[in-house]
Amino acid sequence: MENLGMLVIIILVSFSYVLFSLLLRHKLTDIKQMKVIQNKMKLHNKELQDAMKKQDTVRMKRLETEQAKMMPEMMKSMFAQFKPMLIIFPTFIFLFGFVKNTFSFYYLNLGFGIPFLHEPVVWIGPDIFMALVLILGIVLSIVVNKFIDKDIKNEVK
Repeated sequence: MENLGMLVIIILVSFSYVLFSLLLRHKLTDIKQMKVIQNKMKLHNKELQDAMKKQDTVRMKRLETEQAKMMPEMMKSMFAQFKPMLIIFPTFIFLFGFVKNTFSFYYLNLGFGIPFLHEPVVWIGPDIFMALVLILGIVLSIVVNKFIDKDIKNEVK
């Protein structure tokens, strides 16, 4: 039962970190604005490729001028994506060190083996933390992005 308590603590720490990082990213970054800029750039590039295929030099010149005007906005958007990392990454390093020092003796025997190793798969505390952060981060990001994409589509209509 003591092992179950430690597993619950690792799960809570992992979930708290993922939730913290998602909330911080959305607080420090205007995700909607970033997606709008990305969509605008994608449409622009598609139009530029079409002009290149048709060898429409007048349209290509106009699009290249527009692209030069869009670059500062695109660079600002790219920099805004990295701002939350200044807080999220050191927090991850700290929590990983905490889990490694506190739960390095805790292991979870998964009860099956990998054929060429001939031993059961055993995960220690830091492995569990890393796996949970990765899986929860991906799942929660997908869910949140679905809502944001739906919200952006509703705004465009």
